[in-house]
Amino acid sequence: MTETLYSLDVVARNGVRFTVVLDLDGYWYQKKHYVTGPIVEFYDARNKDNGDRCHLPGNRRHDWSMFGQFTGAAYDLGTLLERNRNFGLNLAGDVDAWNIDAHTMLIVHAWVEHLTARLPEIDSAEVFANV
Repeated sequence: MTETLYSLDVVARNGVRFTVVLDLDGYWYQKKHYVTGPIVEFYDARNKDNGDRCHLPGNRRHDWSMFGQFTGAAYDLGTLLERNRNFGLNLAGDVDAWNIDAHTMLIVHAWVEHLTARLPEIDSAEVFANV
């Protein structure tokens, strides 16, 4: 299976660097449900180069050097885009550093919207129907 992934590195106002990944294939096991279609995943990019291995959504395995440490946060594309944009995003309640402020989330939203408007693999009408 070939995956179609796009990534963006951002630095939140708390100084933590994150890699945001748009996965067009969208395999992610969440509460006994597979999300099909595009998903957005968040990684702590401070761990990109440590060389360890980790498990990622859908039982994929990658070096952390590819994206960083998976934060556990993955969202269906439509769900992410319909969020109130005046707020940040807490990626994991038990890790203080894994918070993205509202300004940085605006950058993430703009990037995702820019990509989805230009990629033929995504049915933009369907993604934005509920936004």
